[in-house]
Amino acid sequence: MNYYKMLKPAAILLALLAALSTNAQVIDVHLRPEVQAPTIGQLESFALAVNAEWPADLEPTEGWKPIFYRGVFEVFVSNNDISKDLTPKPGSNYLLSPDKKATVLSTATKDDKTDLISVDPRYSKLNIETILVAYIKDEVQLIEEPTVPEPPANVEIEVEESVPAPAPATPDTVQVETTQPTPPAMQEVSTPPATTTQSENPMRRFQGVLQTCNIVEKSKTSCPYKLLDSNGKTLGFLDVKNLPEFIIIKDYIGNKVSIAGQIYSIESSNNLRIVASSLKKAN
Repeated sequence: MNYYKMLKPAAILLALLAALSTNAQVIDVHLRPEVQAPTIGQLESFALAVNAEWPADLEPTEGWKPIFYRGVFEVFVSNNDISKDLTPKPGSNYLLSPDKKATVLSTATKDDKTDLISVDPRYSKLNIETILVAYIKDEVQLIEEPTVPEPPANVEIEVEESVPAPAPATPDTVQVETTQPTPPAMQEVSTPPATTTQSENPMRRFQGVLQTCNIVEKSKTSCPYKLLDSNGKTLGFLDVKNLPEFIIIKDYIGNKVSIAGQIYSIESSNNLRIVASSLKKAN
């Protein structure tokens, strides 16, 4: 029996699993098709990449591909390029730092969604929500081709004749083998996976003023609404996916409401997410 032939499929399987593990890594999104370019975001999978065409003024770069990338970015704009309504003038530069020599993220358009954060004597800091043409390393560049080790030259790995024959059964072993009953198939019972019960996360009722989230809050929590107390402090962010379809959320904005739902923590944040199952105006 050639054991090398038996081990080779196992080695191939391990190499493929290693390749899949590499493919699961987070993918950096770069502003330009070069490793030294600023990283402006990340993708969890190549399946999330939306392919774009190479810009007319840029030669295609081997090992990279352009994509459309949507995100919320912190940028700086010269105060000379800020309009009276505190929005960037179309055509002004979005800079990655408050310096006229800083890297330009993109150019302002009238359709950009902006949120002014602060103003200093020369630059204003803003959050912008926009779609950019960015670049990621090509998929084949990130996955190394799995290799299977070859046996040393002129070496035969053949051990068929060296395998010892099984020892003859003794009376004791025969007795043990015949006295061990074979369990019937119906005794093979699989344990169902544990599930979270209603009692572990009971339904709770909350009261507060319903408001919409700004761009930054929505991007961090994935929730479009929030619940405020009487002092304007955020009690939690509202997930409305389980509300009945007949409830029109905009009719409750700015009003004191009563909400029944379950609460969950939001990762990397001290805030709470309220998954609402009912909503009504409070007395």
